Amino acid sequence: MQVVIVCGGLATRLHPITEKIPKSLIEIKGKPILYYQIKLLKKQGIKDIILCVGHLSEKIIDYFKDGKKFGVELRYSLEDRALGTAGAVKNINENLLQKKFFVLYGDVITDVSFQDMRNYHENNNSAATILIREKKKIGSSLINLNKNFMITDFIERPSKDQIEYFKNLGKKNWVNSGLYLLDKEKLDYIPVNKKFDFAYDLFPSLIKEEENVFGFPLNGFWRELGKIDRIESFQKAIGVF
Repeated sequence: MQVVIVCGGLATRLHPITEKIPKSLIEIKGKPILYYQIKLLKKQGIKDIILCVGHLSEKIIDYFKDGKKFGVELRYSLEDRALGTAGAVKNINENLLQKKFFVLYGDVITDVSFQDMRNYHENNNSAATILIREKKKIGSSLINLNKNFMITDFIERPSKDQIEYFKNLGKKNWVNSGLYLLDKEKLDYIPVNKKFDFAYDLFPSLIKEEENVFGFPLNGFWRELGKIDRIESFQKAIGVF
C-alpha cells in the first residue's frame, strides 16, 4: 500500500509558529507531527510514502531525508506555489503513484486500519473512499449517505440554509476526516497547475458524474492537529502510541 501525505500548506491557523517551521515539524514530546504519522503507517506495514511539500519544504526534507532512518521509503513532490490538496497530488510524477493510493492530510493522526479501508474500497468498486466520523455539531462539512454508505451529497463549509435542510432530514451527521483512498485514474478530473481541492472540488465532481464515492466510518483513534488546543489535547493522548 502507498500513502501520500499532503503537508505543503501555510498552516495559517498556527501562526506565528508556522512562519518559521512547517506544521509537520511542530514537536510534541520531542517528536514532530510527521514522525507520529510515519510511525503509525509503518506499524501497519506501509513503507511507501510520498510527501507533498511546499512551505519550508527544505526543513522537512532535511529532517526526514529518504526515510531509511525511520524504516520507510520517503519520496518528495515539491509545489512551487499553492495548488490545493488535490492539486498537490496531481502535481506528483504519475510514475510514482500506484493504481490505488491513500491520501492523508498532514495534520491528521489516526490508527484506522488501512487494509480494512482498502478492502471496503475494492468491495464497493469505489472511485474514492473517504474516512468519515460522526460529529454532534453540524457545520464543518455535510455528507449525505444512502443505506449502503454511498455518498450522495458532499458539501464542505455549508451555508446556513444547507445546514438547516440537513438538520430536517434527521440523519446522523458524518464529516470528512482527512483520509482518502483513490483510484489513480480519477486524477484525470483534476486540472494541471491549477488550485483544486478534494473536499471543495474533486469529490463533488465525482458525485456529479455518478462515480462511486463511499464513506468509510471511523473505528479507532483520530486527531486533527490544525490548532494549538488540538495539539495540546494530543499531547495528553500520546500514551496510546
